[in-house]
Amino acid sequence: MTIPTLSFLSMTTSTTRTHRGVGIAIALTMFGACTTRVPAVDAPQTISEAVGLRNAVRFSSVPEPLDVECTEGHLSIADAIRSALLHDPRLQAALARVRIALADSEQARLLPNPILVITLGIPIRAAGPFNVEATLAQDLVALLRRPAKSESADQRLRASTAEAVGIALDVVNEIRDRYVRTQAVERLLPLLRARRSLLERLESLANARLQAGEGTRLDVTTLRAQHAEVEVDIGEAEGSLRELRLEIARRMGAPSAPAEWTIDAPETLGELPFSELQWIDGALLHRPELLRLQWELAALVGERKAAEFAGWDGLGGGGALFGDTPFGLGPAVSAPLPLFDDGSVARRRFEARAIELRHQLAESRREAVEDVRRAIVSFNAARTNLYRTQSTLLPLQRQRLAQVEDVYRAGFSDLTALLLAEQDLRATEAKAVALEERVALSLFRLERAVGGPAAFRDPERAVSPAFSDAPAPTPLASNAR
Repeated sequence: MTIPTLSFLSMTTSTTRTHRGVGIAIALTMFGACTTRVPAVDAPQTISEAVGLRNAVRFSSVPEPLDVECTEGHLSIADAIRSALLHDPRLQAALARVRIALADSEQARLLPNPILVITLGIPIRAAGPFNVEATLAQDLVALLRRPAKSESADQRLRASTAEAVGIALDVVNEIRDRYVRTQAVERLLPLLRARRSLLERLESLANARLQAGEGTRLDVTTLRAQHAEVEVDIGEAEGSLRELRLEIARRMGAPSAPAEWTIDAPETLGELPFSELQWIDGALLHRPELLRLQWELAALVGERKAAEFAGWDGLGGGGALFGDTPFGLGPAVSAPLPLFDDGSVARRRFEARAIELRHQLAESRREAVEDVRRAIVSFNAARTNLYRTQSTLLPLQRQRLAQVEDVYRAGFSDLTALLLAEQDLRATEAKAVALEERVALSLFRLERAVGGPAAFRDPERAVSPAFSDAPAPTPLASNAR
């Protein structure tokens, strides 16, 4: 591509004339350098606001060691989230991309370096004068493109910040998911061990009845099989618990840590404080994936504005001072002949890319609405079933087991009824634990769908300063030529 220039030529033996031409060029260059400032985008602060934790993120330019210092003793869910945000390499890579976009925004505001050419004309005749030509050239079309390019770079800076926010929210959701699953398994293990203790007592009773001639060997064999089965279930639960703890340790930046902390007890969750419509509006306003696409589309608008000058690549103009006596002044103009490239191909490319982004944005908006509605349905259903299980089903199952066990001890019932009652009770207890886990995970999915814990607490909250002027999609196709 030919570089268009604005040239000021001076061909003179007088340094005063040369300095005058160079000074005019420098003055115009400085005038063209006046542009807006780089947006004040603080990605770590924006992420901290989105996740609802102060100073939750900081950028590190040096990769961390294999293991960082890890919490011992008690590990709360807030500590786990904070540690995961501080030490997740994916988030650090996203923050590095924000810095790349920041550098691009600063670079878009810089002028190309002027080109100074000094030519010494040696006379053919020995008695002739020496001529000195000094040329200072500056890219003219670059001055016209700079506002659009800097605007586009600013939008991409905001888009990269939105991408970093989305990754941070994924990190938070992942660590909370593992933490809640760990809580559920820890709740399930005592139930399995209680069932094992009950089976051991029943097995002893069945052996005593067999020796007294009142029972059958089939009862003893059945109880032993049930005992072996529950031992397998306990082993699987303990293995799953260990895997979840190791995964939490890795996400906190310490994959070699013992991971033997005590953790919080599950919280009792109430009803959702807002309506479905408010959640949907909050998601469409705050969800970082939507903001990123909107900023990408806005950046494309700036790029298309810059492409308006594609047909003028090669345009230059200025003046020339001739050093022969008497001094002469004349214009110097260069202009392209747009025979092959008038810029229309570049404009069509930007318009096609804009159409693609608008379709992606429409799909992402639909996904946001679906995610919000599914999370709300899942949360309400799980919470309702949990209440029914805890308030009605569990008390009845416990009462039934106690009654059947009394009848069995008195010798008026066989083992089958007792095992069925005991199995139904343990299954109901496990269902209650699974419903508690489902309620919590549904709430986390809803928080992620609406744009993070901060947006969840108030879907209509003020947008972060980094995204306070998030643009609406711009129909570039209507500007097609």
